[in-house]
Amino acid sequence: MRLDIVPPGEAVEFPQIDALTTAAGASIVWLNSQGDEQSPQTWVSNLLRAPVFSPPGSWEARVLDDEVPEVIFALRQGREVSIEAVGFALPQSDDGSYANAVRVVEVLATDDPALRLENFRPLGRFELEPKTDLQEFAFGEPANCRFLVVRLQENFGGEKLTLARMSVRLAKDAPLVGAVVAERTEVEARFAGRPDAFEQEPNDEPAEATPLVNGQTLEATIRSGERDLFRLPDPPAS
Repeated sequence: MRLDIVPPGEAVEFPQIDALTTAAGASIVWLNSQGDEQSPQTWVSNLLRAPVFSPPGSWEARVLDDEVPEVIFALRQGREVSIEAVGFALPQSDDGSYANAVRVVEVLATDDPALRLENFRPLGRFELEPKTDLQEFAFGEPANCRFLVVRLQENFGGEKLTLARMSVRLAKDAPLVGAVVAERTEVEARFAGRPDAFEQEPNDEPAEATPLVNGQTLEATIRSGERDLFRLPDPPAS
């Protein structure tokens, strides 16, 4: 370890934390497709990891019922922030092919705390080159938002769509726009009271997954380095 002593009064510039990481308060609100439940390295949560401290992983998804893979992220725990750029990195297969890597990504944003889909506005449709380096795209002007929609539109000809990393850069010198959400959404209000059920431990294996019940809230705790599994209810009979 090496320590550099900084003389008193000298300004120190710290690296900015990627806004799309759990360390910065980002989380997943909704998604429609990801890899197998037995393969965490294919889950969309890999996009929220700090790449320096995390093992390799990618979001791996497929087009389902003609709907492209889509995820909604909350930034800074749903608080409003100002962002100026997004970036993407592609995975590379063992044989060097980029066939399954994403070629076109669409990003939309909203600052609506109620998360009404009609209020999302497009930030851009970004075309990626077949390489593993981070490819960053700056907006014409900073955009205020609480939630981001990310859609994997096209790949390079493979059967799946994979994205190794996504980054979100806060606008330079822009403070947190709204430190407190003034009004709770209906979902927030429901989770403010006592939950209907609690997580059952252990639940780190598929056979031990905590069951979820339609229309009921559940309180759970996920610790650093821990994997917890939850079983979704069966779909209604058609």
